[in-house]
Amino acid sequence: MKKVCLFFAFLLVCAAVADAQTTKKLRALGDEAFKAHHYQLAIDYYTLASTKEPASQEFNYKLGESYRQSFRYKEAESKYSLVTDSKGHPLAKFYLALTRKMNNKYQEAISTFDSFIQDASKLKFTDHELFVEQATIEKAGCVLAIERTALPFRQHNFKLLPAPVNTSFNDYAAFPYDNDKKIVITSGRTESTGKKEDTQLGESYTDCFRFETDSINWSETKLDDNFDKTNQSFHEGTGSFTSNFSKYYFTRCDGPDCAIYYTKILNSKWSEPVKLNEAINVKGTESKHPTLSVTGDTLFFVSNRSGGMGMNDIYLSVVKGEDNWSTPKNLGIHINTKFNESSPFFLSKEKILVFSSQGHAGYGGFDIFLSSNWNDKPENIGKPFNSEVDDMYFSLGVKKGFITSNRPGGLGNFDIYSFDIESEKSIIADLENLKPADSTEKISTHTISSINTVPPTNITDKELGRVTTFNMSEFNNLSIRGNLYDCETGKPQEGIDVLLVNEQGELLKTTTSNADGFFRYTNILMDQRYRIIVKGKTTTLLNVQKLCVKNLKVDGFKEKAIVTKFENIYFDFDQWTLRPEATKTLDALSELCKSNLAIQIEIDAYTDFVGSDQYNDVLSKKRGETTYNYLLQNGVDRSSLVVNAKGEQNPLAPNETPAGRQLNRRVEFIVKGASVNAVASTYIIESKMTLYSLAKKYSTSVDELKRLNGLTSDHIEANRPLRIPLVGQPEDSNQKSYMATATKKSVTIESYLVKTGDTIFSIAVKSNMTVERLIELNSISNNRIKPGQTLKIEPR
Repeated sequence: MKKVCLFFAFLLVCAAVADAQTTKKLRALGDEAFKAHHYQLAIDYYTLASTKEPASQEFNYKLGESYRQSFRYKEAESKYSLVTDSKGHPLAKFYLALTRKMNNKYQEAISTFDSFIQDASKLKFTDHELFVEQATIEKAGCVLAIERTALPFRQHNFKLLPAPVNTSFNDYAAFPYDNDKKIVITSGRTESTGKKEDTQLGESYTDCFRFETDSINWSETKLDDNFDKTNQSFHEGTGSFTSNFSKYYFTRCDGPDCAIYYTKILNSKWSEPVKLNEAINVKGTESKHPTLSVTGDTLFFVSNRSGGMGMNDIYLSVVKGEDNWSTPKNLGIHINTKFNESSPFFLSKEKILVFSSQGHAGYGGFDIFLSSNWNDKPENIGKPFNSEVDDMYFSLGVKKGFITSNRPGGLGNFDIYSFDIESEKSIIADLENLKPADSTEKISTHTISSINTVPPTNITDKELGRVTTFNMSEFNNLSIRGNLYDCETGKPQEGIDVLLVNEQGELLKTTTSNADGFFRYTNILMDQRYRIIVKGKTTTLLNVQKLCVKNLKVDGFKEKAIVTKFENIYFDFDQWTLRPEATKTLDALSELCKSNLAIQIEIDAYTDFVGSDQYNDVLSKKRGETTYNYLLQNGVDRSSLVVNAKGEQNPLAPNETPAGRQLNRRVEFIVKGASVNAVASTYIIESKMTLYSLAKKYSTSVDELKRLNGLTSDHIEANRPLRIPLVGQPEDSNQKSYMATATKKSVTIESYLVKTGDTIFSIAVKSNMTVERLIELNSISNNRIKPGQTLKIEPR
């Protein structure tokens, strides 16, 4: 028995030795792949090794490094968080903080950077001072990102470019030309000329690709002009045209060296690329990311040559002849840092340098910055251009601009985004309908504060721009309020439109800030995501209206909101001026608003169905604005009013009769926060009806009818609205009188036998019907009818 036990022990030892040899081999293979920048292969080897030693600090750290180097920040964060050996892996905490920042966990990142800085002063590892400096900069970027979320940011129609521009591969460095109709980009897609694989990213070597748009779709530019000469078996890309598009400067990387080349148009063909002189391309170093001034006499580029401020710096060189460039000048300490700068772009007219950097306080890894003539401290360009990850390769055309980002939601790793240079809208807040991330989190009061992160102590007077509501089942509806003011002067901003849009970007409601800059929305249903947008002056990217928001609050209410309808007003055909009886209704509504400041009035403006959808949308907007302006002139506070242009939606009555169309040309008033009782209903005057007969029918006086309707004579016209006092009528008689009056003249449905030569249009004309009504009444598909067929008609 003893021998048997010894035998099994021997087998276990052998297995352990074999297992150790396998782990050692996997570690060696992983290290070899990592050294060769083949990070995905390294991940595969380290993952296999870690299954045998799941608690290994070494494997978790190397997996974190491999994921980070391949821009997979979520996976990197999870691995770095498992590394607790500060002495053996002193940078694990730094990279944990960095990946938390890149994953939009700014407050956690601040705490982790603080902990790293404290540890680094004790451990004294190689380059610890440099990493402490970078940690300090990264922490400042977290604070900046939290602070900036309190500010509205210009939307600029910022969006991801579709395929085929973006792919599942890395696509970046778009440069526009031909009035923004065309761009040249860099991409590692499979169609690249260089069939070698970039071991770091696991895709083809990059090439230059051209695309063009018809304003809707993009397609690859296919011309027989030898532009493909820029692409060989190396990495090519990150290029730019001269202002007259006669030359193209680009980067070519052959092995460890990257150099700047150019090609030019000769007899409608692009020439063989030529490498710039040795002043630009220093042997054994990298020179890349070329861009030129509008005059073409100044070249900006990036280089890691000796004598710089840090890893990669930005330089400029002046031309001394035909592409004979002077010794480059380092742009100095305002632009360049101890870390990496990249992708410069120069705005010659404004004398502004735009570039990306890891060395200035930013939202993520690389952020985009502006500097006036590179002599001033750079300013972070902010959202939506910068995100929590890497944002680079800024360029401007005539009306469009482009950046590159690896932010979430793209088609690949790095993707190209476009934006409008001009914008009139700024985003205040995203209002999300989410379940709580932690089931233990409870909100015990009605007030829901901005809680996606906690601002540092030096940001006490600002709310966060991203407002997230939790425990949604506890509440029935929301209200949101805030104050708009000029960031520089501190003065309240009156008369600024504040828009509520849904997740699809559709406009739901509009309100306006009052003299104190105050705005509000009440009774927001909690059934979807919302975005609050400020509509101000049209500004360019470089001339931004400094508009800020403070005291941004969201309140949740368990009880249902009090919502009632006030009396409608009506408009003449194709008009938006107020009728006399409408002003009487608005006077009464004004008094209600001024006596109850807590209520909010939603002005829903409508049209009948005559005219196109687009025309009726504009017409309903004008009716809403006329109503809104009248209430303002009567002393109603701006923040009490919300305007919704509804077009021909939700008809009150059939559009086939004059009375029905008159009832549909209306503005409705939804009163939120108080119960109100209307004093009158609306009657559509019938033919041969007089004030005397109406007064007798409704047991009132002619003088009372004239007072209610602002009439100066006894004359009334058929099919016009008239207010009737509600004394003695049922509470809902207003709505009943609409429908009864509008349908009284409805026509009888008859039959029509289709004859040879008849068309849907000719039958509609004979019957005095609309084509749409004829089709609807008979459920006709494909607009086809045939002789002998019986149709339903409504002859007039």
